[in-house]
Amino acid sequence: MKYINFDDATKDSPIPSKDWLNLTSEKRLLIVKKAANNIEGMNITRATDKGYVYLTLEKTMDSGERGALLLRLEKLLKRKVDNGITIWHEPIGDKNSLRKLRGIEVKTS
Repeated sequence: MKYINFDDATKDSPIPSKDWLNLTSEKRLLIVKKAANNIEGMNITRATDKGYVYLTLEKTMDSGERGALLLRLEKLLKRKVDNGITIWHEPIGDKNSLRKLRGIEVKTS
């Protein structure tokens, strides 16, 4: 049986390297898109100096499939581009039609 190792849970997350920080936002985005070229079904929208890479998914997928895809992408980018990269999905508005009909608004930012 394989157990979860919690040793890394208390460690600080890696921060972007000086090379990453010295790039323009356009150059960071270009490098990330090139590295993630073989992963289909997503649009990388921005890459910040804090190492945050934001994306949207082209199709709806269940949470397990989506989580595996995002983890695979983050592992790839950490290995190929910079260890300080973290993947973020762009915020999505509330798609629940019943709440919309009742006039309830969920703020995402």
